[in-house]
Parts: sequence; structure tokens; C-alpha cells
Amino acid sequence: MFEMSKTSNSRHTLNTLRGERGGAALYAILGIAAISYYIYEGHRYFGEEIHNALYWAVIAILSVVTVFCMGCAVHMRLLGNKPNKELYRELLARIRLLEELVGDARRNLADFETTMVSRASIISRRGTDYLSLLKRITKAVELRLTEIKKLVNTRREVDLIEAYELFRRRLYVDDNCLEALIDSDPLPALDPHEWEPTINRLIQEIEAELRNIEAVAA
Repeated sequence: MFEMSKTSNSRHTLNTLRGERGGAALYAILGIAAISYYIYEGHRYFGEEIHNALYWAVIAILSVVTVFCMGCAVHMRLLGNKPNKELYRELLARIRLLEELVGDARRNLADFETTMVSRASIISRRGTDYLSLLKRITKAVELRLTEIKKLVNTRREVDLIEAYELFRRRLYVDDNCLEALIDSDPLPALDPHEWEPTINRLIQEIEAELRNIEAVAA
């Protein structure tokens, strides 16, 4: 059932890209037609007394709209018609970067937990909260990465596009049981560009907490 839903979503994404590309191309054509008509018929339609500044201002506005629509059409064409091999290589490169991020976070988590266990009596609540957040976000990114890799490994067009979309989709981090019991605010969803900075910031905060612990212990 999940497989059918995933395939349906991928085909919907592909069809959406093609539909948006066609719509943008249509608006670009209409814009070119409107500009051409206005250039040749504008004075006759509005009268010879139309001010030159207004005349060219209208042409400029129509041109901007047309160029925007043409840009959208080109973008959608490149995305929707990107060869599978090229898209596959791009996805592999993104996967490697995400694997490095998750691997680095996992190594830091292991080191942090070892140190915090030996300093359990003096660890601050803030330090444990940061550690919990880092665990949850890392796990969420890792799950997203696993899902992407499964899609990419099929090398089917619909799955490659679905994987591409997963790289652009917001990340929702599940609340743990303790937070659900104390009714704390859930962690807001993270946009893709926030994943790495958030993980790095938490690592830095935990490192700062551990330095404070070492200073107290000394």
C-alpha cells in the first residue's frame, strides 16, 4: 500500500512539473503576443496622444512578466526532462554530503554520551536537552537519508524525482515520550537548508557545556 502511494506521489510530482512547465510556456507565448500587438497597435488603440513614457512603461512591464514566465518554463523543463543519469549523479552527490553530516553527528554523539555518563552528577539540564535534541534531529535526518537511498537505488524516473523532492521537503522531528508527558512545545519543522547548521550548532553548544563541566571538575 505504501509502495503504491509513493509511486502515485512521484507520478503526481512528475505530472505537476510538466503541467507547470506547459502553463509557464503558454503564459510566455501570450506575453510575447501581447508585446507584439501592443507595439504595432498600441497607439491606434489608446490614441496617438498616449505619452511615450507610459507607452514604454507598459512594454517594460509586459517584457518583465514574459521573461519571468520563460524562465519558469526553462527551469521546469530542465528539472522535468533532466536525464536519469545526470539526476542520479546529482542525487548521489547529495547523499554523500548527507551521509557525512549524519556520520559526524553520530561520532560526536558517541563521544558526548561517554563523557556525560562519567560526569552525570554535574551535567546541566541544558546539556542533556541539547544532547536529546541532537539525537532526535540526527535520527530524523538519518531516516530521511534511508528513504532517499531506497528510492535512488531503484534508478526509476519516478523514484529519482521523488528522492529529489525529499531533499527539498521539510523535516519533522518526532517528540520523545518524556516531552509528550510534560507537554513541551514540539520542535518546529526544519527546512533542508537548516539541517546542517542546526546539527552543528547543537554540537557546539554541547562542546561548550562539556568544557564547563571539565572546568568545574578541575
